[in-house]
Amino acid sequence: MMKARLGTISTGLAARQRQIELGDIVLLLYVLSFVRQCFWQINHNAIAWTLTAIVGLGLWAIYLATRILRPVKYGKSFWLVVGVPLLFDTSYEWLFRICHSMFLVTTFFMRSALYAAVF
Repeated sequence: MMKARLGTISTGLAARQRQIELGDIVLLLYVLSFVRQCFWQINHNAIAWTLTAIVGLGLWAIYLATRILRPVKYGKSFWLVVGVPLLFDTSYEWLFRICHSMFLVTTFFMRSALYAAVF
């Protein structure tokens, strides 16, 4: 009886592990960066990051436990409208937009440090 119960627990954990997607990892990084801002007033960096990890992982675990998984299936019309044009997209405009937005974000946040160094 006990072995059967442990087996179902381990398969439940394996099923939950397979349900973590790329968007969940991105959400974890976003939550960690947001929570870290709440602990900027703590002078000891290791304590601040430890509290950030505890609170951020706790919030992420609550999200994972309460989310509703719905299988997403794309039909043929989706792949005709979205997939085919992406196969023949040679402009690389999407790559330019991503790199340019990363440059703008980093210069915006670093602007005060740059001005302080120059002037």
